[in-house]
Amino acid sequence: MGIEITAIDVRIEKFSLPAMAGAAAFLQRTGPLNVPLLGLYGLPAIGGALAAYNMLVEMPGTVTMTDVNTMVQNVIDRLEFFRNFNKNRKMSRLNILDHGNAKQMEIGSDCIDEKNIGSFSKILSLLKGKFDPSGFVHLQNCEIGNNEKLLAAFARIVSVPVYAGTGYQNSVLRVNTGDYVRANPDGTINKNARRP
Repeated sequence: MGIEITAIDVRIEKFSLPAMAGAAAFLQRTGPLNVPLLGLYGLPAIGGALAAYNMLVEMPGTVTMTDVNTMVQNVIDRLEFFRNFNKNRKMSRLNILDHGNAKQMEIGSDCIDEKNIGSFSKILSLLKGKFDPSGFVHLQNCEIGNNEKLLAAFARIVSVPVYAGTGYQNSVLRVNTGDYVRANPDGTINKNARRP
């Protein structure tokens, strides 16, 4: 069984209530947090989202990031933590949550587009070989699925398929309002892919 790791921009999580609500939804989806637990905190609604954030940064499969370098380093560090318990396990899925549009995506304070992704290839390539055979990256940025060249370049650098949505990313429900696109490491693009 592979390891799922989620990297979230620390700026979003600290200052965006919708993102914190998304963190709560993520935790509910993965099991550790539910409505009764929020009640234990005595902090429904906004307070519950703040409690969710506090738990989020301590969640085993979740890391924060401030830029591409910290994203890659924190993901690798977390993967190695899991590998202490089972050396054969690799990543089955890497979720990257941040802002984006049809032209560029953010990874922390870094804005990446099809023209400058090459300058990030050295650090991003450190993720190569960290995935199991069916592993993939899911970019959860608004509209970035429209930029097929960027997705294909990202997939080529990390050597696994990259999924992204063409619409707006709902941080609470963790779904995209558009269609999903899959870019493969060989440069091919699958439009109308299934949600990963």
